[in-house]
Parts: sequence; C-alpha cells; structure tokens
Amino acid sequence: MFVNMTKYAFMEQERAVLYADMNSTDGSGGINGGVFVFNLPEGLYFALELSGLPENSVLPFHVHEGTFCKKAGEKALILPDVSSDSRGNASMQFFIDNAPLWEISGKVIMLHESADGKEPEIACGVLTRIL
Repeated sequence: MFVNMTKYAFMEQERAVLYADMNSTDGSGGINGGVFVFNLPEGLYFALELSGLPENSVLPFHVHEGTFCKKAGEKALILPDVSSDSRGNASMQFFIDNAPLWEISGKVIMLHESADGKEPEIACGVLTRIL
C-alpha cells in the first residue's frame, strides 16, 4: 500500500527521508501499508497508513534496535499507539521531539497486538532511507 502524501500538503517544504513498507509478520499479507519519516529541526514527524489491522483496536507501535524483522531486538523508541477503525484501517501523523534521525535509520519498526507491547508482533517494516 502506498501512502498518499498529497494529504500532507503542509509538509510540502519538507521531504520524507525514511520509509518503511509495513507487512504482516505471519506472512499472510493481511496487514500492509507504509510509514514515512520527515526529519525536521525540532525532531521527527511520522505519517502512516495501514490496512488489515484488527478492527477497533489500540496497538502499541515501536522502533526496535534490530535491522531485520525476524531479529527486532529491544525497543529503541516508543511511539504513540496506533488506533484502527471499524474496517481495520489506520491513518495518523505524529511528532517526536528531540529524536535524532540517525538513531532510527535502518531500524525495525514494529506494530504489536497486545497492550503491553510484547508478543505477538503483527506487522513489521525496516526504516529505509529514501534517495
């Protein structure tokens, strides 16, 4: 799923520098979408769109230390929870102040199903630089 960046017209002066293609961790292809990260002087701005999520759910969302979904490692950056609607879709934007881009570039971004943010992981992507 490609995130429609025209919805973020207020960001037209900025360019996304990282992107994660999010997919189901179980290989089913049920969950998909994307996460863009913008590097601003004050911190990082995230824009995401996901589909195929559990309906009407609040899902923990984190950047992990690892560089592969199968070996995500410990949590490196706690992000706001993702809330899905009655169709299992989520679209949100948020800002994390004082977060350096280099700390998350190449790292795993993970969506968890349980409220405690532990197992099971339901979607994963790697934050990759956009050229």
